[in-house]
Amino acid sequence: MKYFKFTQVDAATGISVNQETPKEGPRNPDVTGLEVLFQDQINTCFFYGQSSSTRAKANPENQCYQITLAELAEAVSINIAHLNERNKVAVYEEEKALRRTHLVGKYDETAAVAGIYKYEQAKAFLADSTAAVPALDAEALHRGTTTAALAQRIVNRHEEFRAKEAKIAGLRGKQLDRMEAFTFDAANPIASWTEFNKVETVGTQKQRVFEDGQTAEKDVPIEVRYYGPELGARYAATGS
Repeated sequence: MKYFKFTQVDAATGISVNQETPKEGPRNPDVTGLEVLFQDQINTCFFYGQSSSTRAKANPENQCYQITLAELAEAVSINIAHLNERNKVAVYEEEKALRRTHLVGKYDETAAVAGIYKYEQAKAFLADSTAAVPALDAEALHRGTTTAALAQRIVNRHEEFRAKEAKIAGLRGKQLDRMEAFTFDAANPIASWTEFNKVETVGTQKQRVFEDGQTAEKDVPIEVRYYGPELGARYAATGS
């Protein structure tokens, strides 16, 4: 097997797009049996590929280089490390976005703090209706409801909040654990690249599709990167 690092070329002239702005392109260079493996995510003008053909030849003057397996492994390792670190940053940003959407909503920090002591008072009242809960009594009075009804509402809302928070934290933790645990195999870099980019199905969603001459609604798999964040899709998918 031969390994190559290359830029794409102009479709008409065959000149590297890194040397001359393409007029009709770009396309891959004329390397016999070339199979593109991946695009460099740091220096994006370069691609990596392989060919099993003995006729496959490099063209350094046109930025197409033959490289060793060790050099390919180094490139894959660097790219995976770069993407993995980027994913780690993204998973925290996506967690914050989920919390803003599902936990904070229209309530500010003072409401969140008040919810803690009101929850404790509400639990106490529901366990014993003679318990002293002056804050709940006052809020119920101003709201025009009973202390019992308000206490049950507070408990329900708070426990729903806690369940959502636990789900978000758990999903972020699971993905971060996966990212931290990924190991690179220098002896088989392509297998490592394939593993790092694999996807998993986390659920299904209804989608209207056109088939057999008519429109139908089908359950379509929700696929996300196994080592990627995609917390929104994971949160929405049942059982994710």
